[in-house]
Amino acid sequence: MPSDHSLVSTEEHELNYLLRKWKKMQSNNNKKVLIEKIQDFKNDEGYKPHNRKNFYRYIADKRILGLLEARKDANKGKGFLIPLIVSLVVIFIIAFVIIAFASGIIKYSGKQKTDEKSAVVEEIKKEEVKSKKRYTEESLKNFLKENTPIYFVKDSTDFVDGQKSKTKKIVSYLNNYSDIELLIEGHTANVGLPKNELALSKKRAKEIQNIIYSGVKTENKIFKVKGYGGTKEAVKNAKGSEQKLNRRVEIKIIKAISKDVFVNDVKQ
Repeated sequence: MPSDHSLVSTEEHELNYLLRKWKKMQSNNNKKVLIEKIQDFKNDEGYKPHNRKNFYRYIADKRILGLLEARKDANKGKGFLIPLIVSLVVIFIIAFVIIAFASGIIKYSGKQKTDEKSAVVEEIKKEEVKSKKRYTEESLKNFLKENTPIYFVKDSTDFVDGQKSKTKKIVSYLNNYSDIELLIEGHTANVGLPKNELALSKKRAKEIQNIIYSGVKTENKIFKVKGYGGTKEAVKNAKGSEQKLNRRVEIKIIKAISKDVFVNDVKQ
């Protein structure tokens, strides 16, 4: 394990170590932000020597952890819930059959055994969750949380490298909904004239609206746009490289009704 006196680098293993330590996602976005902050730290004369101990102090002073996406462990272990329920139902039914047999309630015969087996199978099927919707408003909310904000080049409606692919993913996911209504919000860094910032934020929102509207084939679709200029900063009083985090578009759900897409939970 690295000591407080060792140097901080931008190597992959170093970035992963730091993100694990802070319980943050080991995503490309987080690594990109972290690399920039390490470089800023090494250029800051106020934190010499540039060792790990001073880097941690720099992170705390600058409140960098708030810029990093946290690990999503909330759903960990949910995949075991259904099998657990099924197992408990099976155990309950088997115990009932044994007790009933010992009490003389069930008299076994060749036909009765067959009927019993069929009854057990039917009871299990009743207790199982046979199907569920894959695409819900909640799943869309989680998807948008992972794929937004969408970031833009300074004073422009051009995407930052790697951001356009997010729009393609969003279009593909939205095509699983039969009725969808979204609010697309545009933002800028708070560095220019308010009226210019407001106009640019609306253009950015409109750019995303056009891409999504043309790509989503659902007839019942409403994509509203709103620009906020630099009035709603993601990073308050941002300086230097932090300002790019405010040049963004965010997407909020007003309504989302999925198509009839189901996934069988029970293997036939």
